[in-house]
Formats: sequence, structure tokens, C-alpha cells
Amino acid sequence: MAKKKEKVPAEALLTAWVARLRAEPNRFKKASILSALGVGLLALLYLIYAVLFLGRVYPNVFVGSSQYSGLAESEVRERLTKAVEATLTQPLTLTFEDKSYTISAKEANWEADIAATAQAVIGVGRNREWYWNLYDRLTAPFYSRHLTITASQDDNYLRTTVAAIAEAVDAPAVNATAVFDDGKLVVTHEKDGQVIDQGALVGQVENRWSSGSTSPIELKRVVARPTIVVGDEEALRSTVETLSRQTATLTWPTGKRVIDRVGMQQLIDFVGRKKPGVITTTETLTALFTENRTKAYLQELAEESINQPAREPRLGIREGKVAILENSAPGTVVDIETSARALLATLEGQLTAPVALTFKTAAPLITADNIGSLGIKEVIGRGETNFTGSPTNRRINIVNGVRLLQSTLLKPGEEFSTVKTLGAVDGTTGFLPELVIKENRTVPEYGGGLCQVSTTLFRSVLAAGLKVTERQNHS
Repeated sequence: MAKKKEKVPAEALLTAWVARLRAEPNRFKKASILSALGVGLLALLYLIYAVLFLGRVYPNVFVGSSQYSGLAESEVRERLTKAVEATLTQPLTLTFEDKSYTISAKEANWEADIAATAQAVIGVGRNREWYWNLYDRLTAPFYSRHLTITASQDDNYLRTTVAAIAEAVDAPAVNATAVFDDGKLVVTHEKDGQVIDQGALVGQVENRWSSGSTSPIELKRVVARPTIVVGDEEALRSTVETLSRQTATLTWPTGKRVIDRVGMQQLIDFVGRKKPGVITTTETLTALFTENRTKAYLQELAEESINQPAREPRLGIREGKVAILENSAPGTVVDIETSARALLATLEGQLTAPVALTFKTAAPLITADNIGSLGIKEVIGRGETNFTGSPTNRRINIVNGVRLLQSTLLKPGEEFSTVKTLGAVDGTTGFLPELVIKENRTVPEYGGGLCQVSTTLFRSVLAAGLKVTERQNHS
């Protein structure tokens, strides 16, 4: 049977301790002396420790992998300066298999604050509240503290450079897609990829620079999952077939078009959609009529056979200033936004009523009110050739070509094409048959003589110092 533990009052314990102290006074005196000597020894050791590191870095303080223990502040600055110089002069190497890439701290405008970093290094055990400083000093011999170089850089350069390297190394995931090939549906299934974690790589580069390390970084790719998957391919094909069987009719004042199976396929888009009630980041490939595809279809139709664009004024230089030689005229074009919404509503509602296209007035870009704001101030290039003695048809073609090209305006960054600007070269646009060199033979063809127009234009372009992106020599 276990003994029952009895509780002893605190007063009884204190009385017993005092009685014992009176009975054995020498024993307690000896313990007190030893304790005092121990405390004194510890205080002496701490004093010696404090004196040794007076004005110097405490033990186990690192910047990167370099230890700064025992260094004075001036020595800390000197070592930091060397580390920073190495970082700036030696680009960081990134390796992947047998390829290598570099990122330059100098080009990234990496600027180290040596003074602030030195203060942080020498400040370990000194720059906090007294009790934390004491803790840092006492634990310094047993625990290492790793600091980094205080610095700033061009984050945009770093992210852009990392993105360019990742683009060269990545094998991106392939999302599921589908297209029509000669009326036949071709489905491409999703595929996993292998890509660089760009955020993590940016952190690695910053860590190398801030630690004063120039050791290479081995690039490692992570699995990238596709965001759009096929799911049920048979269901997708069934949806496509249902959409393709629909019909719709477009009407306008001068004509109409019945959108047949081929046209319907032009309106079908393949996009990712999340399944209702399913929490996932993956979307399932879905076939449906979209506003973008509808707009593209209507835009092509309108430009092909419906639109009557505004006629821009014919411009010229008079008394050193750009002037209108022939007035402009407004045009009428399909309102793509409104017409697309109407067609899409009909398709989604599976209605058969004709869709009447909506029109809007197209104003000329250049008017007498804004001509002064075009920035055209002077002639910057000139080219001249002579066609005296040319046959009548050739002279007519040259004059007609100049008429079509003159007054062409280019917006900043826009590219000019002679062939595109001339448009159709046939009997409907004022051109006549004339001899041309074709396949090493001289044969009559509409537009004979336009080669001289384009050559003269080329001379003026060269004189103006403009960039020529493509040029086709005469036959």
C-alpha cells in the first residue's frame, strides 16, 4: 500500500533551514565564498572579453560566408569595399546544362552602402537595448550571425534580365487548344512544362550580391502545369458540331450574307472555362462564340465589300507650309461594336432572324482644323526622274501612281508599303496595259511604268534618311 504524502508548511521548512544553518555554520560560509568567487571569476572573464572586443566585431559575425570577428570598423570597411568591388567587376554566372548566362551588378546599377553595412557589423552587441546587447555578447561565441550588404539596384533591369534568361531555358507548359484545319477540328492536348522560378532566381541573385559572393548559380527548373486542359474531347467535338450547324444572315442596304458552316467556324473560339462548383486553377477547353471572333469576322467582311472609308484630303507644300490641295469627304463604315453584339446575341439565342448591320459615319483624320498639328514643317527628302518620251499608257500609269501615293500620312512608328498604298493595280483603278519586264520577258501588263514611280520614291526616302525595311529590285 502506497504511503500517503504529507504536506509540510512553508514556515516549518524555513525553521528547519535556519536550525541547520546554526548547526553547520562553516558549511554555509564555504558555499557562500565559493559562489562569490565564481561570480567574481565570471565577471573577470566578461571584463577580459569586453576589453578584447572593445571597438571590434564580436565573434561569429558574418557577411555572407566571410567572417568579420575581431576587426575594427576601419578594417570592416576595407573588407566590405573589396567584396563590393568584386561584385561590381565580376558578372554573376548562371549555368544550365552546357549553357551559361551572366547578370552584371554594375549594369543593374547595384550600389552598396558600405558605411551603413559597416555600422551594422560593428553594431552587433551594441546597437540594441542594454539587455539585448548583453544577450548578443554572451551568446556570440556560440551562435553565428549572418548579415548582408545594404544595397539598392535597378529592379526592372534585374527582372527583365532574369526573364530573358528564363525564356531561353524554359520549356513552358502547353495549354490545350483547338483549331479548324480545312474545316476539320484539330485538338491539341495539354502538356506539362519545365520552367525557371523567376521570383526565386531574382532572390538568389540578390542574395549573391548582398553577401559579396561571386559563386555561380546553377539554374534548376520546376514543373509547370498547363492552365487549360481538354477534359472530355468527345463532349468538345459535340459542342463544336452543334455550333457549326447554326446559320445566321447579315443584311445591309446594298446586300446580305448568309453565314454558312465555314463562316460559323470562323466565329467559334476555344477558351478555358472553370467548371461550376469546382475549386481549381485549371480551366477546361470550351468552344463558344466570342465577341473577339465575331468582331474579327465582321471587320474582314466590312473592309472587303461594305465599308466606304472617308477620303482624306490631298496635301501639298505651299509657301513652305503643308496645305490642303483637295478637300476630304466623310465615309460610311460598319459599326463593328454594335453589330457584333447584335450578331452574338442572335447566335447565343439560336435565333434565325436576320441581323441588320449598324453603320456609322467615318470622319477624315485630317481637316483644316488639325492640319497645323501634324508636325509637317518642311521637305526632308526629294527624288526626281524623267519620263519624257515614254508611251502614252506608261505616262498615264506614272501619273496615276503618283496620285495614289501622294498625301500619304504615316503615324509615328507606322510602316509604309508602296504596294499596299497603291492597292489594286488593274483596269478598275485607272491603270492601263503597258510593257513590263516579267520573267525575263517584256510583256504588256496593267501598271507598266510603276517601277519608275517606286524608284523615284526610293530615292526620296534615301535622301530623307528614313529606314528601309524591305526592298525588291527590278526584275
